[in-house]
Amino acid sequence: MTSLFSFSFGRRVSARLPAVLALMCAGMSSPLLAASDPTMGTWTTTLQGRDLDGNAANGFEAYYDTVLDITWLADANAAVTLGDSVSGLFGWQGARDWVEALDVYGIDDWRLPTTRPVNGSSFVFTTRYDGGSDIGWNITSTQSELAHLYNVTLGNLGAYTAAGVARAPVFQDGPFRNIQPNYYWSSEGVTDASGAWVVSFQGGDQYFVAKGNAFPVWAVRDGDVTVVPEPAAWGLMLTGLALVAARARRSARGG
Repeated sequence: MTSLFSFSFGRRVSARLPAVLALMCAGMSSPLLAASDPTMGTWTTTLQGRDLDGNAANGFEAYYDTVLDITWLADANAAVTLGDSVSGLFGWQGARDWVEALDVYGIDDWRLPTTRPVNGSSFVFTTRYDGGSDIGWNITSTQSELAHLYNVTLGNLGAYTAAGVARAPVFQDGPFRNIQPNYYWSSEGVTDASGAWVVSFQGGDQYFVAKGNAFPVWAVRDGDVTVVPEPAAWGLMLTGLALVAARARRSARGG
């Protein structure tokens, strides 16, 4: 596997590599798994469950994010669950190919999460703790869908405070399932075709890495999805339509 630290930014990164390695290793410390605590994030109010298979007993298959206006697949390791991969780990191109071919209950427009510059114009490759750069911890900007999910929606605590003080990460999965304690692939970085963005669901950091690395994939799509009515709901709808039709026929006959 290509090293996680195989960068292509030239001297500006290679000169800082020892410090970067130390920071990243600290960010990969084992998180404490917390019970899903609504007070840690906004997920109880900003995520809306979507029943894609029409069977409420199975729970929700997706969640609509009302802040980002996107829909997350509920299973954060669906490649394994669906039998498409044993490990669930892909290189960036493989991750993109898998997610673009994904079809879940007739919904086939899934994609990788998006990462855009935090400042709205250009990526900044300086490591920061306060979320003010595209590399580092505590990124709460909606420009990074994965980082916003980790830090805001789920309210997780990364390996560093905004002031740069190391701490034990605290992680919860909220309403999702099978979140992996690993980096997740995000979109391609516009500054270098050989690299792509990743966000750690272990230490909470966002970074830009070589595409040859192997990481999990979390499928997302733009906008909301149409909820499939449950079979019982279909029955009620058909009964209601039949009653309306019967009344209409009686009215037409003057009865």
